[in-house]
Amino acid sequence: MPGLNPLSFIPTDFQQQMFNQLIDFLSEQAGKVLGDEVGTRLKGLRSDAAFIRQFEAGLKRAADRFVKEYEAEDEDLTVAIADDPTFFKNEEIQAALLWMLEHPGTDLDRQREAVAQSFATVLPARKKRARVDQAVLYFLKCLTEELWHLPELQPIYSLQFQRMTAEATRHQVELQKAQLHAQLELNSGLREVLLQLTDAIGERKLLAAGDTPALSGPQVFHNLPQPDHGRFVGREDEVKQIIRILRPYPHSQYPLVTIDGIGGIGKSALALEVAHRYLRNYAQIPPEERFDAVIWTSAKQNVLTAEGIVPRQQALRTLDDIYTAIAITLQREGITRVRPEEQAETVRNALTRQRTLLIVDNLETVDDKAVMEFLRELPAPTKAIVTTRHRLDVAYPVRLTGMPWADAQLLIADECAKKNVSLSEDNQRRLYERTGASHWR
Repeated sequence: MPGLNPLSFIPTDFQQQMFNQLIDFLSEQAGKVLGDEVGTRLKGLRSDAAFIRQFEAGLKRAADRFVKEYEAEDEDLTVAIADDPTFFKNEEIQAALLWMLEHPGTDLDRQREAVAQSFATVLPARKKRARVDQAVLYFLKCLTEELWHLPELQPIYSLQFQRMTAEATRHQVELQKAQLHAQLELNSGLREVLLQLTDAIGERKLLAAGDTPALSGPQVFHNLPQPDHGRFVGREDEVKQIIRILRPYPHSQYPLVTIDGIGGIGKSALALEVAHRYLRNYAQIPPEERFDAVIWTSAKQNVLTAEGIVPRQQALRTLDDIYTAIAITLQREGITRVRPEEQAETVRNALTRQRTLLIVDNLETVDDKAVMEFLRELPAPTKAIVTTRHRLDVAYPVRLTGMPWADAQLLIADECAKKNVSLSEDNQRRLYERTGASHWR
């Protein structure tokens, strides 16, 4: 099925309205956090060529994502929407999309309730309106998510998402308290204790969310480093494959995923992106598929910086280093204080208390055989991602090869924007080929 060209599919005046609304909302929210001067300065994005290109690329990614993902769900409606030149001229569509752009982080059910009971004037000849509503809302969801995940908008998205999470927590606490009050047959003393417990848990959840912007969702223990790139480009098929394998039993029976490939191909960047997506999208992920703890360990001994290759501090060398990372991240310092013969069982007990994702980066530099034995015997419901140059026979393998030209072109555009340089498409292609197309990441 051919893709959509959103720059011609979406009317120019409505594209401009979306663009202006995003910047106005960003400026307003930034002004509340950092002051009016900062908010006013951000309005300069209206004339920033790099941000305009990012915005247009976000529209393109959203359209491609909708066609690719929803075709499997409902090919007939996907084709119908793609073939309808009036789709984005529809006032119901425009109003819903503008509302969603000002409410980042809202889950799909709340979006459906807020923007419309139905899109009655969209594909009006269709009789099964629920199917139409679902397809339209999914397309709008793709658009809003891709735009709000632009690097310039991500901090405000994170802050807004966190505020909504806090509001949802308060609502949940009040609902639980009302249900407890309605339990007339419950002993009054027990009811009071349960009400106190509900309040205490709610306070802990709100405290865990904090008052400052964060990438992670609520209640997630993690020690993830920040990505060293502005925006993750490409590898979407591999991301989806890994997330599918990380689903819980019985959807997936594999506890271990390996990302393998030659050095520099992007194994670590892919593992880190998957981990951060679990944090960013925590509230949208079905509860049984969430990870309540994400633990990062790396055996990389060197890192590439602007000054060249330098030694990396605190590289993973032994199983004890993994135990220490687990203890610190889960706030279970007792793991490091028990007797050596009891440590393995203590770690297993700690991991079984929540769904945990463990990442072991650069496994091939670890000499401790006990690490491999530990990974082979991970306690349920723990899952692990291992990056390595070699394949492991006990894991589900995800093999990385060269980056396709379309993805590489987006990466080149990002880097050109950062460095304020311009390259023709011909020169971009030559750069891609001269630097080794199969090694791009």
